[in-house]
Amino acid sequence: MIKQKGVGLIEVLVSLLVLSVGLLGTASLQTLSLKEGVQSNFRSRAQMVSDDIFARMLANRATAELGNYSETPLSSEPTPNCHVDACTGAQMATHDLWQVVDRLEGEAVLPDGAISITFDDATATYEIALTWNAQNTSDSYSAPTCSATDNKNEGCLFTAMRF
Repeated sequence: MIKQKGVGLIEVLVSLLVLSVGLLGTASLQTLSLKEGVQSNFRSRAQMVSDDIFARMLANRATAELGNYSETPLSSEPTPNCHVDACTGAQMATHDLWQVVDRLEGEAVLPDGAISITFDDATATYEIALTWNAQNTSDSYSAPTCSATDNKNEGCLFTAMRF
């Protein structure tokens, strides 16, 4: 009978190697899962902002059909305050846009979030492009292109609505 020495040590080393590769794979999977969870959260927030502006357009449909929701939103609360004062449809559109942008910058908290609303008179269609810094880095961020053809870009949510 031949005596074998060191076989137990080799088995332990191989087991440690297999275990460490498994743990590295688990850590990588966890990191990817966290990243995708953050992106999903950003996309959900962007969808809520998009749904909010569309709901406001539907509530003020006559004004929306004129294209008033494609104006540049104001940086401060417009007057009159349409929550307490009577407003025309155009004033309501201005107030709605301000509230949506305020929500985008405050409650929705999309990093470097921006909204672009365009209106096509010929087809009575609004196009809304929401962009945000998907990587959440401050290093020379430039917004992705966001249209119907490149809606899959990270940090982009494009929606359209025809009246």
